[in-house]
Amino acid sequence: MPTRMGNRTKHKRIWVVIGILLPIILVIGGLVYAYSGTDDAGDHQQTSASQVSSKTSSKKTRSTSTSSSATSSSSSSTQPDLTGLGFQIMPVLFNGEGVDQAMAENKAPQNTVHDGVMLGYFINQTQARVSGLARYMYAHTIGYSVNGQVLAMNGWQIPLTVTDGQLQTVQWQAQDSQGNTLTWKLDALDDAQTEVDGHANPDEVASSVDVHNLTTAQMEHWVRTYLQSTVSTYNASDYTFTQKFVDGYAEVYQYTDQQLTRVFRVDAQGNLQVRNPADSHWQMASDTYQ
Repeated sequence: MPTRMGNRTKHKRIWVVIGILLPIILVIGGLVYAYSGTDDAGDHQQTSASQVSSKTSSKKTRSTSTSSSATSSSSSSTQPDLTGLGFQIMPVLFNGEGVDQAMAENKAPQNTVHDGVMLGYFINQTQARVSGLARYMYAHTIGYSVNGQVLAMNGWQIPLTVTDGQLQTVQWQAQDSQGNTLTWKLDALDDAQTEVDGHANPDEVASSVDVHNLTTAQMEHWVRTYLQSTVSTYNASDYTFTQKFVDGYAEVYQYTDQQLTRVFRVDAQGNLQVRNPADSHWQMASDTYQ
């Protein structure tokens, strides 16, 4: 009997200990699980935030790049292309007074307008072909540049306005070598190329053109230049021309008021000849292409 009682006592003690330890173990396990889950969630949130931050930064970079590209494109699109446009530049005021009046009163040099006018057209995006009113102002090429809405040419800083592919009239001021202030005006000039090329240097033209192989445009140009030298007032629209080959020669037929008035050709020696339609006799018109 004593042995049985001893065993029962031991068993009771074991169950008591188990009953005490089991809740403690459960509590500790729950705490461990809870803290472990919180850390995992925190790590997951931190990773997600990092990914979002990275995506946001990437979007900002792309947005900035796109904005910069758009700005650059917008800036370049505002730079006008002047190629082919013609212009006339002339002085309009001399020290604030009308230039014609200033010349009449000997306040301005008498050649201010005559020598000051510039005719020209833009060959490409960096060069312009220019001449003047005077016949001795031969056509030549000058450089120019455009910065935004400012045309830099011939020492001038010209405000530039182009609307629907057309130069708009503008004015600006500049000082001459004597300190006088001149107001200049730029206007569009539709037939600028014809005007400028009509001032070609004869020496340069003669050395660069084969008079035995002239194009139709060159033939007409030579005839028109000759006509200008024979009349006091020349109006280009008064004359029309047709061309054809006769006996191996290119002949140019001049019409005035729709009536055939003259015939031109280039002979074997490279001279421009002229005759009346009713006459077969050719006369010398010009021995130098110009």
